[in-house]
Amino acid sequence: MAKRCIKNIGLFLLISTCVLGVFSMFSPLYEFNQWSDMNIYRTIGKAIVYGDKVLYKDIFDQKGLIIFLLYGSLDIFMKPRAIGIFLIEILFNSIFLYYGYKSVRLFSDRINLIEVFIADVIICGSKIFVNGGAVEELILCFIAYALYLFLEYIIVKRPKDENVSLKSLFVLGIMFGLIFWTKFNILFCFAGIVLSWIFDYIFRKQYIEIAKSLAVSFIGFLMVSVPCLFYFFINHAISDMIDSYFIFNIFMYGNPQEKQTIIIKLFAIVFGVPFIFILTLLGMRYIIKMVSNNRVFVIYNVMVFLCIFGYSLMGNIMLYYLLPMCVYIIFAIHFFVEELEKNEKIGKYKKMITIGGSAAVILLSIFSSDSLKYISKNNNNYAPAKFANIIKQTKDHSTLNFFILDSGVHVLLDEVPTQKYYFKINNAPDDLIAEQIDYMKNGEVQFVITNSIGKDYIEKNCKNYKIIESYVNYDNKATPVNYYLFCKDK
Repeated sequence: MAKRCIKNIGLFLLISTCVLGVFSMFSPLYEFNQWSDMNIYRTIGKAIVYGDKVLYKDIFDQKGLIIFLLYGSLDIFMKPRAIGIFLIEILFNSIFLYYGYKSVRLFSDRINLIEVFIADVIICGSKIFVNGGAVEELILCFIAYALYLFLEYIIVKRPKDENVSLKSLFVLGIMFGLIFWTKFNILFCFAGIVLSWIFDYIFRKQYIEIAKSLAVSFIGFLMVSVPCLFYFFINHAISDMIDSYFIFNIFMYGNPQEKQTIIIKLFAIVFGVPFIFILTLLGMRYIIKMVSNNRVFVIYNVMVFLCIFGYSLMGNIMLYYLLPMCVYIIFAIHFFVEELEKNEKIGKYKKMITIGGSAAVILLSIFSSDSLKYISKNNNNYAPAKFANIIKQTKDHSTLNFFILDSGVHVLLDEVPTQKYYFKINNAPDDLIAEQIDYMKNGEVQFVITNSIGKDYIEKNCKNYKIIESYVNYDNKATPVNYYLFCKDK
């Protein structure tokens, strides 16, 4: 049994390496992950791990401390490819596949690793994966682990009048701590699981178990939270952390006039990634079918699903917000396989249909991926590298990203930003933009990278900066996007 487990883990690592090697832009097949979110994690990570910057106090983003520590610590090999981040992607993805596989095995012994591979290709090849490295991608393994514990409880332990082990709950508490200090609203994905356990323990009159479970989970949570709080305490940044991470995210992030309605969000999900949405529903349908003999378990699972799906409706729709839903896709793939095996009319064509269907899914994923267009392309053909090569030729490399997210120039320069608000976050408040404008009016930065909106503003209001290079980006957009490099006039 142990040998089989070790063999399967090795195979999950192999599957993850192959799939992510193709679809993640942290793979050695790509020169540079151009996704702006990854540039932010890497730049701020370097600033707080190797530089002298304190998060929120000296350099700003609304994400939590953990993701920056992780990316900053791992971003040391094969720059700018960041092979360390690629390896952590493989590890987390393997854990996700392992617990997804174990979850399906609670219902069926006939799942095979081909199904796991197909599920992983669908997820990583879809548009919601973007270019790889999202917080939601990494946390997917935590959701898979929690869902496995929950399903194991209702399928195996509950009939024997057993409870979830305290060891498992301690590990879950550590995961909650990691999520809380990375992107705390993702914890909503776990609300259905936690509430279902509490309701069921109350129903079984396991009041002491509730107290023990909560206490052990909280200890695990504190194992992560205490070091994080200590970091901000010793750097005199507690108030900065409260203002930037909690108050800003809860009350200030986003423009109220641009908020999307639930209908618009659902429309964006259903028609934006219909294949993923349908597979998610089918995976959920499979679980409901398997526990349909117990109405209470059905209610629990619906509640779990609604909380995981509910996260994707928070704020304005970003496709990668849908990644937590992918925990159900492996169930959907197994559902298809089971239905195929039951269909006697297909008979001898089963093997042909299986091979053809698998090939079709792989090809669909290849054509829908946002990453593959960049495979083996010369990094110097894109704006960040072009601009970075110009900036390298000067003594002063200080650069501001005005009216755009992180362009990646600091990653390519392997340097730390000089300004706290070195880029514009999505739906940035007016005072953040005003701070960036002050940087330019005071001549605090040598270079400014911006888009057409920023270009018009600089040309009208900041006469001390002149355009020295431009670039037109035709990727991922219905219309081309223009980027400009301004330099402070001597």
